[in-house]
Amino acid sequence: MKLTEQKLKEIIKEEIQRLNETETGQETFGTKFVSSGQRAKGLQQKKADVLKKSGVDSKEHGMITQIEDVITELADVDDIKIGQVRTILNTTYKKLVVLLQQAKAEQKGN
Repeated sequence: MKLTEQKLKEIIKEEIQRLNETETGQETFGTKFVSSGQRAKGLQQKKADVLKKSGVDSKEHGMITQIEDVITELADVDDIKIGQVRTILNTTYKKLVVLLQQAKAEQKGN
């Protein structure tokens, strides 16, 4: 089997991604692929999870919904995988991951 340059680049990229995920415990933003069917199934699971999460109040649910609605609508009218939107989403994602890790560490310390 001949290994093409493109295939080698793809393998290297996947390995770097895997290592980053292992180190941070989080997947790299923008690398996850979800079909419409998988998304619908995931939403059904989230519906059940929402009822279990007592630490999230109605105001927080509203805030989460607002953000999700804007991102979904933006994806419908533009390509959020590239350009300025991607940069903003990536930066926001990274900041939120850091905040989550800090909150979890703080919670363990208490």
